[in-house]
Amino acid sequence: MKRFYNTLIAGFIFGLSILEASAQQKVCNEKAPLYFMFEQVEVQEPEDAALREQYAKIATLKSKTLELVQGNPSFSVIPISDYRKAKGQKGYVLISALYYDNAKKDYRFSLSLLTTCATIIATAEAPFQMYPSWDPLYQATRSVAALFEKINIRNWELHERATKKVGLGGDHRGGEISMDMDRGLMKGQSTNVILRVKDCDGVFLPNKKITTAGTTGGAFTPATFTTNDDGTAIVKFTKTGDKTAIAKAQCETNNVWGCKDTYTGSNVVVGIDGIPVRIDIAYMENVTRTMKRATLPGVKITGGEETETNFMTHFATLYHYPPQKTLKDNLLVETSQPVGDRPHTLYAYESGWSVWEKNTEPAFIVAGPANMVQEMEKGEQISHSGSPDGMTASEVVFYLGKKGDSLNPPTFMWNVQYETSNDGVAAGGANLVKGDSSVTWRETKITDPKSIYKMKYEISQVVDVANELKQGNKAMKELFGFDLDKLTGIIDPTNPQTGMAGATGTRLIKVTIWSPYIK
Repeated sequence: MKRFYNTLIAGFIFGLSILEASAQQKVCNEKAPLYFMFEQVEVQEPEDAALREQYAKIATLKSKTLELVQGNPSFSVIPISDYRKAKGQKGYVLISALYYDNAKKDYRFSLSLLTTCATIIATAEAPFQMYPSWDPLYQATRSVAALFEKINIRNWELHERATKKVGLGGDHRGGEISMDMDRGLMKGQSTNVILRVKDCDGVFLPNKKITTAGTTGGAFTPATFTTNDDGTAIVKFTKTGDKTAIAKAQCETNNVWGCKDTYTGSNVVVGIDGIPVRIDIAYMENVTRTMKRATLPGVKITGGEETETNFMTHFATLYHYPPQKTLKDNLLVETSQPVGDRPHTLYAYESGWSVWEKNTEPAFIVAGPANMVQEMEKGEQISHSGSPDGMTASEVVFYLGKKGDSLNPPTFMWNVQYETSNDGVAAGGANLVKGDSSVTWRETKITDPKSIYKMKYEISQVVDVANELKQGNKAMKELFGFDLDKLTGIIDPTNPQTGMAGATGTRLIKVTIWSPYIK
């Protein structure tokens, strides 16, 4: 069976070698994405009913391994069932595989840590006997510990960047192209622009090619150029029209994971149509929810747990021209309506990635005086994944509030959705209200006379879904007199359950808004 496991790893590497790298994300010095996959390679359910309880422990091996990996502070873990769901993404893949070694007559639990572009980093393997009895918690713990003792991801990434002249991460991780320039040009005027490809930890990347496709209202000369040994390029920008120009720059290069990566940047050169409001949005959701099977009097169910995982990142940069009417209503941004013969929102950047998956483990129904397995229910798996297309557009509303109106406080609302594989839909959103205990809200007046902006708003929220679940259970108990766990005792007084529903992970959104208007 060792050959089957090696074939699995080889298949992963070969599969990724023919997949196109695409999709971007954003956020700096955050945990690196790690896609977790569990494979059971030709480990068959025993015919002897007395041994099926040991076989059912495989579900515990999977869940405990996932829990331990999620505890590693270097990673943001995304469970997947198929390595192809990591197509075009940046980060790592951890393949955990349980198989039987015919030559050595024992079971093997193997862990292999790779990059999403198929660089093998570390492996670990542990033998054990499943029958007559085994401890899945011990097997998971020793295997994960053995793997992570071999590698420090942060040190590995820095070594890869230094030796291979690559980046830690582009837009998906917080890298960017900074663009210093005069933003008060008239039509026909030119200015020098200083551009730097900045890695997610602030290090400038040398000898990187930059292109300027997508620039409107002006032109770079030359249109394509390369940063010097210090990571800097100085080129000319000429404004070609009277209206506001949007200067855009892109750099495609490899990252430490061996994948193609993109760094982008944009800036505004003011025109006769005024200065737009700039909105930068970074959203990440990595949430796992579980639900156990309830029982009935005299019937015990082993397994059957449902696990639903949602991983979504989304990043957008928008330039918005607020009409006078909405400004009078203190509505700084409202993206749904066009103005005159042009849209009042320009989307400079809109990208992300989504993976949603629901797994139902096989269930063993035990009944009768001997507690024998009477029936087995097969497990089920459904999933969808994808990234935004060229038609995806974030919807944003930013209300500044009115003095003395405590019933309608300042509020930022955002949502986005797009179609994914298998007729799925990815959706993300947030409703951030000033004064909410979970929301950080900062307003800063800009005093730099060279800046075209007068105000900067920084708004963020981090939601711990475990606490969110606790609050939901508390509300349910206050409303009905019982929570979900107590409900199981009502249904089956002989077997009350605890921890019926679980949730781990966070939803995070960071918003920065640059406004040309004094509040």
